[in-house]
Amino acid sequence: MSKTVHYLCFYANQDNKDVLTSYPSVWSKIEYISEKIKNCGYSVNLFSAAPTKQKGFYHGNTILHKDGTRETYVSSFRTKYFILNKLSIMFIYCQIIYRLLTVDKDDIILVYHSMFYDRPVTILKKLFRKNFVLEIEDVYSELSDENKYLKQRERRFFELPQAYLCVNDLIAEKLENNKKKIISYGRYDLPPIYQNNSCHEMNTINLIYAGVIERQRGAAFLAIDAMKCLEKKYKLHICGFGDDIDLKALYDAVKEYNDSNDGNEIIYHGMVSGEKYYKLLQSCQIALSTHKYSTDTMSSADSTFPSKVLVYLSNGLHVVAQRLKCLQSSKIGSLIHYYDEPTAGAVADAIHSIDLDKSYDSRSIIHELDIDFQENIKLLLEVEI
Repeated sequence: MSKTVHYLCFYANQDNKDVLTSYPSVWSKIEYISEKIKNCGYSVNLFSAAPTKQKGFYHGNTILHKDGTRETYVSSFRTKYFILNKLSIMFIYCQIIYRLLTVDKDDIILVYHSMFYDRPVTILKKLFRKNFVLEIEDVYSELSDENKYLKQRERRFFELPQAYLCVNDLIAEKLENNKKKIISYGRYDLPPIYQNNSCHEMNTINLIYAGVIERQRGAAFLAIDAMKCLEKKYKLHICGFGDDIDLKALYDAVKEYNDSNDGNEIIYHGMVSGEKYYKLLQSCQIALSTHKYSTDTMSSADSTFPSKVLVYLSNGLHVVAQRLKCLQSSKIGSLIHYYDEPTAGAVADAIHSIDLDKSYDSRSIIHELDIDFQENIKLLLEVEI
């Protein structure tokens, strides 16, 4: 009988995603890591601590898949009363402690880092000596310098695991201990090739921004501004999701640009997924990762990784991105075309620097990372935990 990896996280599936508080951006990597764990011969229990976001009581349940994978969801409730909602959190804590206390002694606990459930995991470690592997996708205390208590709490939590799965090389370096650490920037699996994006039309170079539409970090809007500094041969494609206010701002910006440029040089495709998404990406030559980081917010980028860059590279695109330490220090750092300041002119200069006629194969680099990660996670799970 194979060992089981109990993966504590904020997962949701297509049937309960509208009921539970979870985010699609984390599902993809959770699923990827789960597949790699199963390839090592382990069973996986996706143990989701995602609370309900709807009024009333959500009955937790367990779903068993044909391949042996389980999805386990905690029970929770939501009311209009603040104190009762706090009790729901305590109820979730109790379920986490109980379920992870009762796992077989040879099983492994993998924890997707969240300050939501660091307390019950700390109790499991300190009172019951339950060891675990910590997956660090973000360092939340780095997002603000004001909350010293959060920094101390998170730092203490980082001292507890037996091993780490880090989202970038910088985080691994900051963990000043001799415990086992491996890196995963995101998903490394390759989609099928639907079309050869190196064979661009003679008079058109297609750019794409795919991701969240929001004015705060302004990635899509910076891409639109950069178009004002480019020649007519460039066409920009945008796809992604956002709230109604941000989407309205995007529609207005796209219309304003197209109305003043006698054409349809910018196209917003809406939310695109699956095969249609890959076909759209592969119809382009250059991808833009243009979230704006100022001098004040630059350090927060050291504690995460723009996983969208991997999606671009796995589809064979050239990538333009702001010069971030987490990118430069990574194994894909040499593939990126950087700009230093988040301005339209700087982005346009980076785009101009790309030689589309030069031999380029980003997919082979991503495939090598996939092979390496499969081996590394096998070694991580073999550490005595």
